[in-house]
Amino acid sequence: SNVIFKAKDLYSNENIVAYILSSDGIYNSGINPIYEDINLNAPLHCIFIGDSVTKSDIYIDKISNNNFAYLGNSFKVNVLLKAKKMKGSEIYVKLYDLNKDDSFKNLIKSKTIKVNNSNFSTDLIFDISSQEVGLKKYKIILDSNLIEKNKNNNEESFFIDVIDNRKKILILFSDFHPDIAALKNTLESFDQYVVESVWEKDLQQVQDIKKYDLVIFHQLSKLNEEFDSTLKSIPKWYILGKNSKLDDFSLKTHNISFQEKTNFFENVEFSKNLYFNSFEINDSLNRILSISNNLLVPFNTPTINNLSDVLFYKKVGGLITKQPIFFFTTNDINSAYLIGEGLWRLKLNSFGIYDNNLVFDRFISNIVQSILVDENKKRFDVKYKPIYFSQNGIDFFAHLYDKNYDLTNKPDVELSVKDENGNNYVNEFLKNDNRFFLKINLPVGKYTFTAKTNLNDRSLFDSGNFTVVSPDIESRITKGNINFLNNLASKHDGLFFELKDINNLTDIIIESESYKSKIDTIDSFSTLLDKIFILIALLFLMISEWIVRRRYINFWLNFRIKI
Repeated sequence: SNVIFKAKDLYSNENIVAYILSSDGIYNSGINPIYEDINLNAPLHCIFIGDSVTKSDIYIDKISNNNFAYLGNSFKVNVLLKAKKMKGSEIYVKLYDLNKDDSFKNLIKSKTIKVNNSNFSTDLIFDISSQEVGLKKYKIILDSNLIEKNKNNNEESFFIDVIDNRKKILILFSDFHPDIAALKNTLESFDQYVVESVWEKDLQQVQDIKKYDLVIFHQLSKLNEEFDSTLKSIPKWYILGKNSKLDDFSLKTHNISFQEKTNFFENVEFSKNLYFNSFEINDSLNRILSISNNLLVPFNTPTINNLSDVLFYKKVGGLITKQPIFFFTTNDINSAYLIGEGLWRLKLNSFGIYDNNLVFDRFISNIVQSILVDENKKRFDVKYKPIYFSQNGIDFFAHLYDKNYDLTNKPDVELSVKDENGNNYVNEFLKNDNRFFLKINLPVGKYTFTAKTNLNDRSLFDSGNFTVVSPDIESRITKGNINFLNNLASKHDGLFFELKDINNLTDIIIESESYKSKIDTIDSFSTLLDKIFILIALLFLMISEWIVRRRYINFWLNFRIKI
């Protein structure tokens, strides 16, 4: 479709009789031009120059996979396999891991498929485990027990970027409770979280508590000083219950304190804060919250500091109080507080209404993301793809945030790209709308990059790696598509021709009413001084004429006088 767009841009104001497109009718990138809204100022005639004969062939039509996978998880790869005129044959599908050896020694999966018709198609699904971080390369190769004409489309590579940036969450609890199972099962349903639950008495078995990105305290009021000081820099979610010791809890945190020493709890209803804005409360979640309005909360009224947002208020009878029972605070480290127990009831109601836990799961994930929101923000972030096709160029986009996390593009950003041989390519990002962008072209290969900038005397860096590949898309399908060209010509009021009928196309163009001869004239002016040779010639002729006149005219005059 890009070719037709360019033709329209170049010749839309010209006197064009017809556009002619010669092709095999196979488009392998971009959008199908039949569905593009392109208005040409002349008919588009299509000439078919390909091979329209269907030959025996097996090929990989499409490979579908996620761009990335989390370390330790398995991921699915869907392969769409097709076969033409291969009925009765067997297709041998082999999947190779090329990350340690490119000699196809590491075969990880294989399947045998029987072809039962002449226009065969099937979907294959492979499960692959991700055991190492990095960009991983795999290749699928097809073979058959029958001879086929084209083997260039029998293999295809694909890449998976295995990452390990999942958030590690620790659930510390004082005693077993259905809330803990509800939280753990929900968070484990998301690939981006790694969850561990530890009983308070087994806390000494935790090897490195600093590795956690979030700690959830369930009815846990007091820790030893060593663990308590280590956890100061880690975001937290506190959940209080009847096993909580409120006086110890008041000493533990500076954001909330209970004045009375009693540990009396009561079942109360709650009401959602209409002005809550930390994340969206959709209609599905609203429905669950409207019938799950019962939590076991302390009778005491706490004093709250550094309050940033309130999700639930305590409700007594029909009166909505101003006492928060689920809220967020900000004081160097983000924290959330649920002054009550009973989350498991929300999960039961979610399943009772929708026959699944998806609404509850998303609710808990939103809470966790709100606590970790500052942890997820990078001051300097370069967006890129792990795989690029060489013919499309390599695009980079960068975002830079100031100390208030507002976008800025005041400083310059430099990108250094290094190939496998150690060659370094240095480019500078362009600026547009508070953002940065850069497009470069590189040959096929593996690359690493480092982007750097300086904001307010602070150096910021981001890095990554990518691969540039050159897919052999032209050899994948060899049979031309006559119907495509016919439909394209009809859409633009043109005609379809085969190569043998090209003379008819010439006659149709000449006989067209819009066919007119075109004469271009160019007028130009210049001074005689610019033509020095002509000027010398003219001067020579003028002097010659003067000499002739002076000599011979006087002679004839004297001759006539004598006569």
